[in-house]
Amino acid sequence: MEPLSVNEVKSIELEILDEFVRICSEQGITYYLGYGTLLGAARHEGFIPWDDDIDVIMMREDYERLVAGFDRWRSSDRFSLAFYRDGRSVYPFAKIVDANTLVKEDFARKDIATGVWIDVFPLDRVDLSDLRASKRIGRLSLARSFIVADPSVGSSFLAKAAKRIVCPVAHRLDAVKYARLIDESARDACDRDTGYVAALVDDGYPPRPIPDAVFSSVVHLPFEGRSLSVPSGYKELLGLHYGDWKQIPPEDKRAVHVVEAYRLSR
Repeated sequence: MEPLSVNEVKSIELEILDEFVRICSEQGITYYLGYGTLLGAARHEGFIPWDDDIDVIMMREDYERLVAGFDRWRSSDRFSLAFYRDGRSVYPFAKIVDANTLVKEDFARKDIATGVWIDVFPLDRVDLSDLRASKRIGRLSLARSFIVADPSVGSSFLAKAAKRIVCPVAHRLDAVKYARLIDESARDACDRDTGYVAALVDDGYPPRPIPDAVFSSVVHLPFEGRSLSVPSGYKELLGLHYGDWKQIPPEDKRAVHVVEAYRLSR
């Protein structure tokens, strides 16, 4: 295996993103840049300089169309959908991966690996007057985090201690089952239009509700030389997630994503 540099990982992620955008354009599927990728587009016109992650978000209906049709629409076997529904992922959301690569995350068990990826998160309706579903998702997400965690790695002494106590038991549980339960709970959380959506599979509890008016239309922002879709209310969305999102955080407050990435031998 050949180690990949951060810039090589970013280049591969952009190639995956291009494949994703092509599929969405050809199939009439609406997507939006999300989280740090949206922040990077709005503030830096590309990756946040200290980040190497790409996240996209979609309404549940478009998300289900994408995961159902991806294998028919992809341009080559190089691009693969890693998803718990076929047992190929321990996450409750979909990842589109480069099958010619291997990635090991710093905080995850070393027997859990995937290819270089972009994350695809569904947005589900949320009822702010009844958060029982999101509380359940929060409990399931906490359990799943211990199932997949590397007990030797932690952000603090207490975190490491907790992992060393809980992980030996949690590792006997089925991470794919918990991913399925989280996603099913998110899909079933609310069956009516409440005016709010949330990425329940990622948020857990408490959810970060987003007024659906934020997504009333699509606009485009530059990202690494591309013009990509963002919600018309992207400034409001960034404010909900990051507060004063235009402000560059000090170095000690910058979240850095740590992975080991490799190109597989052919």
